[in-house]
Amino acid sequence: MVGILLAGCDAIINILFFALSLFSLGIALSGIVISGVDMAPVFSGSLMGVATFVSGIASALVPVVTGLLTTH
Repeated sequence: MVGILLAGCDAIINILFFALSLFSLGIALSGIVISGVDMAPVFSGSLMGVATFVSGIASALVPVVTGLLTTH
């Protein structure tokens, strides 16, 4: 995402940097998702449910905290 900042207003380069960031996110998430099955195969569904719940709460709170910290 730093590449998007450095690219300025060039739309093609920004799209390429954004696609690259999503590609790398997909690679990272494939390792994260399978680790629940490795840690506890019997409870992997419950573990992923709890992890998804916690990440959902965090993603709901981030805009609120950002709004409180910024003045614009």
